[in-house]
Amino acid sequence: MEKSKDFLLEIGTEEFPATYIKPALSEMQKLMEEKLKERGIDYSKLVVYATPRRLVLIIEEINCKGKEGLLEINGPPKKRAFDQDNVPTGVAIGFAKKYGVGIEDLLVKKTQKGEYICIKKKQPPEDTKKALAEIVPQIITSLNFPRTMRWITGSDFHFARPIRLLLCLYGNKTVKFTFQNIKSGNYTYGLYALSRQKVVIPLVGKYKEILRNNCVIVDMEERKKIINKAIAQVVRKTGGTILEDNKLVEEINFLLEYPTAILGKFPEKYLDLPKEVLITCMRHHQKYFCIVDKEEKLLPFFVALRNGTSEYLEVLREGLEKVLVARLQDAEFYFKQDTKTPLVKKVEKLKKVVYHQQLGSLYNKVERVIKISEFIAREVEGLNFNLSTVKRIALLSKADLVTEMVKEFPELEGVMGEIYALHCGEEEIVSKGIREHYLPQSLESVLPQTVESLIVSIADKMDTIAGNFCVGLIPSGSGDPYALKKCAQGIIRIMIDKGWRLSLGKLVNSSVGLFNLEEEKQKLLKQQILQFFYQRMENTFTSFQLSYDEIDAVLSVKFVDIADSFKRVCTLHRFRHLPDFIQLITLFKRAYNIVKQAEREGRVKKDDGCSREFVIAEVNIELLQEPAEKELWEIFNRKVKGQTEKLLKESKYEEGLKVLLSLQEYINNFFDSVKIMAEKEDLRNNRLTLLRNIVELFLRIADFSKIVIEGKKEFKNN
Repeated sequence: MEKSKDFLLEIGTEEFPATYIKPALSEMQKLMEEKLKERGIDYSKLVVYATPRRLVLIIEEINCKGKEGLLEINGPPKKRAFDQDNVPTGVAIGFAKKYGVGIEDLLVKKTQKGEYICIKKKQPPEDTKKALAEIVPQIITSLNFPRTMRWITGSDFHFARPIRLLLCLYGNKTVKFTFQNIKSGNYTYGLYALSRQKVVIPLVGKYKEILRNNCVIVDMEERKKIINKAIAQVVRKTGGTILEDNKLVEEINFLLEYPTAILGKFPEKYLDLPKEVLITCMRHHQKYFCIVDKEEKLLPFFVALRNGTSEYLEVLREGLEKVLVARLQDAEFYFKQDTKTPLVKKVEKLKKVVYHQQLGSLYNKVERVIKISEFIAREVEGLNFNLSTVKRIALLSKADLVTEMVKEFPELEGVMGEIYALHCGEEEIVSKGIREHYLPQSLESVLPQTVESLIVSIADKMDTIAGNFCVGLIPSGSGDPYALKKCAQGIIRIMIDKGWRLSLGKLVNSSVGLFNLEEEKQKLLKQQILQFFYQRMENTFTSFQLSYDEIDAVLSVKFVDIADSFKRVCTLHRFRHLPDFIQLITLFKRAYNIVKQAEREGRVKKDDGCSREFVIAEVNIELLQEPAEKELWEIFNRKVKGQTEKLLKESKYEEGLKVLLSLQEYINNFFDSVKIMAEKEDLRNNRLTLLRNIVELFLRIADFSKIVIEGKKEFKNN
């Protein structure tokens, strides 16, 4: 008798959107692994495949039987099952009889709701084929997609696309079940365009081979290799090379089941169009690959991929070329129309384009961006820039949005702004700034290259955030339709990378202040926007492999200076693994907890709590009695405080921490030999004030009480 067999599941559907497939495969694999683990079913290997019309899961050498388990069945409350003399009632007898056990086999289980009786039975090894018939429908139901549809009348089941078949084999046998009126079977279909006949799969091991013979390459990696090889073969005829585009290869890989490459050509006159326009026409709109020469100049050729064999390629090539030429003719017309007037003349047209009903036109946005740019230029010290260039970039930043080319090809916003600006004689720094002010687009994206572009980039993103918050379009956990998170992330990245010292509070004030709002609403919006940035800073800092407690320790103290906050977190990250630093953190936590407990109990006057600004309360030197407290105050007041404050003002946090580390021996002696909570009130308050002065100096860098020290036993206050 066989101990293991192979398993195959194919969910046959109508064509999936390419972007849905990878996440669905990952989820399907994870769900199956979890389900098999729950049931104690072992296997050798689990793999997933996909085409636009099928999600496939194959399990190699899956055991025919699961592991023997222990089944626990909960019963009624003990007080109902047994009387006061512990004699079983009819309830207990009925429960035992139902599950075929004796009264003596009943167990008592303690729960949050009280004591209940239960039984534990050995669970015989589960039949894998039977288990799979239950598992597969559960997995299909659990798959998530960005958008789903319902196609069965009277059913609430949703899926990305209608399911047309369920191929489910265990070895050479069909795993039988019915899901949404679809009966599982042992057949599938080949390439849809070539044949609608059923293709029977007699054995799991024959699946990939049989599909390949029916013009379906089910393995994504194999399909990708075929795509790259086919492209390379046809490109050789041109003497050029393919313009590398891994993203397009990935997309096409999930658009085709049997890729075949076609080499096409277009008239050379269209090479006079800007390179970016040609690439957009071919890449984004037609899914064609561009071909370049050794100098990266475009050649009048393209490569397209079809779904099917090499039959009728000439006819298909003619059609592909006609479609592209029509696109290029349109682009040529738009380019000629747009270049009849200089870019600056198009700024006036922005007045007729509504940015948002409550926020005015695109022209109003440009005006705000200019003002915010001026504010940033004034606030950030030490920048070398030309203010008139900054204002010119901001003025022209959205002008290309009213051009015919960008209306037809929205992907070219900013790109066409640069091209048209250069065409009409604008300075190169201005032209590049129009394109670059949209950067960065992601955490990995490049930043604007000039100070002027960086300023406008921050201003534009800040206006977008402030404007959307003003009209109530605030991002939620899952929804961010106006990409405000990306805007905030872009601002944070620029501040970190360039080290610009700019108050986030002032930046938010200057942006929100440009909208005519009541004072109370402005205050509320500022708080909401700052909280929004706080969350984005947490996420962005985490992407730099910084620990959550380090980030929390710094941001909970002060976060309105992004670059400064990042520097403090990095300092903590480098220092936290030093043995002396860990000891000092422990001591700080003890001092911090004592001070906080005293504040809660009203033993020392508490500050207003609005911020963590450095506050010095007076220590009465005459009340310092013990040698250890005198010594601690002497080293702190005469040396550490002054040196540390000077270093912190210069943002030299590493040096500041080294100075604070010098307090370690003195704080230890203070805790060991001084009774802080003395009976005399004046002595007690003076010692608490000394501790508070030390704690507040630490808090200029971070709230070290939030640092988690793994494996260390922390002090507790009595």
